[in-house]
Amino acid sequence: MSYPLEPEQVYIIWKKLNTLSSAVFLRSKKPKLTGSKFEDLVLRILKELNFPPPFAGRASPVPGISSVRHEHDLIIRPPHATGNDFLLIECKYRKSGSVIPKDDVMIFNQKALDIFWRGKIRDVAIRSLYRIFISNAPLDHNAFRFCLSHGILVLQPFYNRVIYPSGIACYPPLQVAYWNLLQRRFPMIIRREIDDLISDIQKLMKQTFRKVSEIPDSSEYDGLFLHRKYLDIILRTNVYIKGEW
Repeated sequence: MSYPLEPEQVYIIWKKLNTLSSAVFLRSKKPKLTGSKFEDLVLRILKELNFPPPFAGRASPVPGISSVRHEHDLIIRPPHATGNDFLLIECKYRKSGSVIPKDDVMIFNQKALDIFWRGKIRDVAIRSLYRIFISNAPLDHNAFRFCLSHGILVLQPFYNRVIYPSGIACYPPLQVAYWNLLQRRFPMIIRREIDDLISDIQKLMKQTFRKVSEIPDSSEYDGLFLHRKYLDIILRTNVYIKGEW
């Protein structure tokens, strides 16, 4: 069992994000209204997956240890929470062609740290806090590497690279690679290779989706090595599943 989220749950969320229609569901001339619609869509997907109601709504800021009151999108318990564990979810909506920079994920991470080290949310003690960054636009390489090294799960839909700069890191989540491999039957002749790949995915999932209290290893702080391992896994998986994500 994977905790706090099962690979199948991540797979379903990611697939639904890929099928959203920006023309129908997110059309708005007001960026703030558009962003809130995107947050509503994410919340609706979580409800369909039997997540509990949000523990703290976005209309009510949450204070951190610094006494700063932080605006947030979603604070919610995992479906099978063991103790006072929470997910802090950032829903970032940007217009078509935009790219998420490192500053955006750094601010999100600092917010998570401040909330966690206060020790409680709405007078309920926090045992663990996990971070999820959900975006309708791809991250640049530095932003993605920061997420990898700091243990932030990134969910971003696939996009046509033609309309984006070359310097983006738009990949499926590792949980999606894992789930796709589990759902397929492979010839016995390559079964050992598949098992090795699944093992590599499991190890990297644990490294790249962690509690906020687990600080990055100094040797992996810049995320370059993790990025290379991540890309290698996605490319290997893509070959075995023949690009059918």
